[in-house]
Amino acid sequence: MVPSIEQFVPVFNLRLISFFLLSTALFLQILWRDRWIAWLPKQSSFFLYGFIFTIVLALFELVTVGVSNTFSHLITLVPKGEAERLIQLANMSRLAISIAWLLFACLLLWMGVRQKVQKLRLTAFGLMALAILKIFLFDLSFLNSLYRTLSLIVLGIILLSVSYLYQKKKHWFISNEIK
Repeated sequence: MVPSIEQFVPVFNLRLISFFLLSTALFLQILWRDRWIAWLPKQSSFFLYGFIFTIVLALFELVTVGVSNTFSHLITLVPKGEAERLIQLANMSRLAISIAWLLFACLLLWMGVRQKVQKLRLTAFGLMALAILKIFLFDLSFLNSLYRTLSLIVLGIILLSVSYLYQKKKHWFISNEIK
């Protein structure tokens, strides 16, 4: 049974609990992957990474739906006749989803670097690329020139920072790695 809109809680809800449980499962799975790889036959280690990818996909869905539902709730609170405000909230919703994707990708990248899991880092870079493409193709279209320019400058700084970090600290990404 779906609760009514009056009972909706934007952040601290069942979805957040699910997110933390899945995040804990992902962290434990990555933490114990060496034991799983030693226990599984060589041909079956793709099940381990398939399980990790499934958890990442479920977390991605929870992040997307959580942000989307929060803005849907905010849209229902706007009084009738304020079409401009509705359009503004819909645009903010799309941009907030992209920002949530970037933050989630940064979290995955951090976990991939910390636990030395190349596949997790590659997934994080793929998610970053998807979020950046979405920002360029869809989200920046509703901004006026000044904000679009500032957004592109900030995005460029973020991309340069990530590439600089990856190039400068390459030993973090390569040493003692389990593929």
